[in-house]
Amino acid sequence: MRFDQARLPGNITKNRGRIVVVRDIIQDYSAYLIREDRPPLSGLDALVHRLQGQVRRRWGRRRLYVTACRIAHAAEGPASMDDPTLFRTLEEIRHRVRMQREEGDIIEHALSYLVEAADRTLSMRPYPVQLMGALALIQQYAIQMQPGEGKTLTACLAAIVLAWRGGSCHIITSNDYLAQRDATLMQSMYERCGVTVGCVLGSMSRRERQVNYRRNIVYATSKELLADYLRDGLALPDGRTPDQIMLMRLERGTADTVMHGMHTAIVDEADSVLIDDATTPLIISVPRENRMLKEAVRMASRMSSKFVAGEHYTVNRRQQEIDFTDAGLRLIEEIHRELPDIWRTRSRSEELLKQALLARELYELDRHYVIIDGRIVIVDEQTGRLMEGRSWSYGLHQAIEAKENLPLSDPVSTNARMSFQRFFRLYKHLSGMSGTFQNVEHELWHVYGLPVVRIPTRLPNRRMVMPDRVFATKEAKFQSVVEEVVRWHRRNRPVLVGTRSIAESEMLARLLTEEGVRCRVLNAVHHREEAEIVAQAGQAGCVTIATNMAGRGTDILLGPGVEEMGGLHVIATERHESRRVDWQLFGRSGRQGQPGSAQAFVSVEDHVVCQVFPHWFILTLQKVSRVRGGSAVVLFFYRLAQRTSEWSASLLRKRMLHDDYKMDEMLSFARNGRS
Repeated sequence: MRFDQARLPGNITKNRGRIVVVRDIIQDYSAYLIREDRPPLSGLDALVHRLQGQVRRRWGRRRLYVTACRIAHAAEGPASMDDPTLFRTLEEIRHRVRMQREEGDIIEHALSYLVEAADRTLSMRPYPVQLMGALALIQQYAIQMQPGEGKTLTACLAAIVLAWRGGSCHIITSNDYLAQRDATLMQSMYERCGVTVGCVLGSMSRRERQVNYRRNIVYATSKELLADYLRDGLALPDGRTPDQIMLMRLERGTADTVMHGMHTAIVDEADSVLIDDATTPLIISVPRENRMLKEAVRMASRMSSKFVAGEHYTVNRRQQEIDFTDAGLRLIEEIHRELPDIWRTRSRSEELLKQALLARELYELDRHYVIIDGRIVIVDEQTGRLMEGRSWSYGLHQAIEAKENLPLSDPVSTNARMSFQRFFRLYKHLSGMSGTFQNVEHELWHVYGLPVVRIPTRLPNRRMVMPDRVFATKEAKFQSVVEEVVRWHRRNRPVLVGTRSIAESEMLARLLTEEGVRCRVLNAVHHREEAEIVAQAGQAGCVTIATNMAGRGTDILLGPGVEEMGGLHVIATERHESRRVDWQLFGRSGRQGQPGSAQAFVSVEDHVVCQVFPHWFILTLQKVSRVRGGSAVVLFFYRLAQRTSEWSASLLRKRMLHDDYKMDEMLSFARNGRS
C-alpha cells in the first residue's frame, strides 16, 4: 500500500492522554523500513553477479562524466538569478524530488542549481569531477577520489538530493572530530537548501542523540551508529520492525528508540569502514561482578612468568594465537592445581594461561592501549585514536590489567553484537567514497553491491614518491629518519612523519629535540590539540610527528611560500599490513595539484614482516640487506608480507560473514524446533 502523504488530513488520534499525528506515524513507519538481510550470493549466482559488477564499473564512468559536464554547463543559467529567486526555485525542486516522479532529469536539474547555491553560500563552486562524484553517490556507487579533490563538498551535494527524497541520510566519517567539523562547515549550505543537519558524537547524552537523529542529514562514526542500533534493539522487547514501532507510538505516544530509521548512508573512507573494520564486531555489554575470575586472572598472570617462548609455547603473530608445546602442557599439569577449584580443569587452565601470554606477547603499551587514570584505554590501530568505553572480551582485558599491575575491572557479558558488514547491508541506499579502493573492488561489490568508479583528478598529480629506504634494524632506521628530518628542516620545508605507535612517535620526538629540531606530536595522548597541530602542519619549517590520526580525512593546508619550496614532505617510518593505509598517509601531500613528496623508511624488524615470516628468515633478510643489491630482495619480501597480510584479512572477513549467517540459520532452526 502506498500512502500519499500530501493528501492526508491533519487528523489526530488521542490515546492514553497523548496526541499523535497520523501523518507523523506514517512517516516514522517509512523511516524504519530496512533492507532485507540476505547472505551474499554463491556459486553460479555469484559469478553472474560479479560480471554485472564489472559491467557497471566499466560503463558507469564515461556516462557519469558526460552527465557531470552537462550539469556544469547548465549551472551557468542560475548564475544570473538573484538570491530570493534562486532559493525559491530550489524549494520547488525539493518538492519535485520528494514526489520522485522525474528521476533522471530532475536530479540533473537539482544539481545544476546546487552548484550556484554552493558558490554563493560556501564560496565553493563544485567542479565537474565533484558533480561526477555526487551523481555516482546518488546512484549507489563507491567513488574513488584522490585526497584533496573535495570529497566533503561532493558528499554534501549528494546528501541534499538524497535527503530531499525523504528518509534520513547518514554521512559516516572516520572520527568524531571530522563529524563535527563537516556538519559545522556545511551547515549554512544545508539550511539554505531546506534540510536540517546534525552530528552524533560519543560524548552526547541519549536525549541529544535523539534530537540529532531526527535531522534530515546526520554526521556520525560507524561505531556510534551501530552502537545506537544495537541499544535500540535491546530497548524494543518485541523487535525493531516498523509494525512494532508504530504500535508503540500508538500505545505510548512515542517509540523508545534513539535512531530514526536507516534509509541512506554515504560512507566516507569506505574502505576503512566497510573493509578494514569488518573483522571486529561491535558488542554491547554490561559489567558483571566475578571475583573468582579476577583472582584466577591474577594468579595466571603470575604463573605465566614460568613459561619461556620457544620452549613452552610458540607465538603465531599473524593469527594472534598462542600454541603450547609438549613441555608447556607438562608445565600446566604441574602448576594448574594452584588455581581456584573451578579453573583447575585442563581446558580452563590452558585458556587462562593463553590469555596471560597473549597479553604479554602481543599487546603492547602505547601501541595497542594506553593507561589513563589507572585504567586501560584501547587505541584503534587503524585510526590511532582512543576507544573510550571499549574493552577486550573473554578475560583478555583483565589479563592486560594484571600484566600492568592495575586494579582489575569487572568482566563483561554480551547483550548484543553485530558486525559492521551486516549492519551496512541493512541500509536501503548505500554509497561510499575513498581515495584508496585499490585491491578491494571485488569485495565491495560481492558484499555490499557497490561498484567502484574512479573519479579523475581536476589537476595533474604533482606528488613525487621516492624509492623506499631499507635498513636491517629499527635502530638504524630511526637514526636515518632523524637525519632526513633535520635535512628537510634546514631547507625550511614542512615535514610530516608517520609512525605506527604512540611509543614510536614520542621516541622520535625525543630524538629530534636532542638534535635541536622543535616538533609537534599528534597521537591519542595529545588528541585535544589535533585541530591546532593540523592547522600548523603545512607551515614553513614545521615538523609534525603523528600516528594514523594524521591519515584519513586530514587536510593539511600549505602556508605562504611553501608551494614554491616543494610543498609538504611525508616520511613513513613503517609500512602497514594494508597498502591502502600507506597511500592514505602519502596522500597528505600533493593535494589539489600542489607539489609534494613522500618516502618510506622500512626495516627487516618491522611488524608487518615479523608477523608473516619466521625468526630464522628475519635473520637471513638482515644479512641480505647489508650486501650490495640486497635492498631489492628485502623489498620484494616486504611487499610479499603486505600482500599476504591483505589476503589473510580478506579470507577472515569472508569467513566471519559466512559464519555470521550460518549461526543465524542454526539459531532460527533451534527456535523453530522449540516452537
